Amino acid sequence: MREALDDCGLTAADIDGVIVNRIPDYQRFCEAFGLDPRFALITPGQGRMSGVSIQIAAMAIACGAANTVALVYGNDGRSAGDKYGGDTDRYGSGGAGSSSPTG
Repeated sequence: MREALDDCGLTAADIDGVIVNRIPDYQRFCEAFGLDPRFALITPGQGRMSGVSIQIAAMAIACGAANTVALVYGNDGRSAGDKYGGDTDRYGSGGAGSSSPTG
């Protein structure tokens, strides 16, 4: 987050919106990086939420809910022991608590 802010020439005070994915507690994340958003959203871990997150950020800005929205993705799946691909794939198949409808 710090490197992204530096790269954009922004500070934590400039961020008033945050959309996080695969980060279980946006409040702790914001606290760690000195963010105080007035708009916050946690998106589901399963699925691919990047495009939707961009659209939601644009809508939040357009309607005045935020001026600058940080989109943040975090994944510790490998270090947490998740398997990617094959029969033991728990990453995209609901291993984080959702069930996948089949049949």
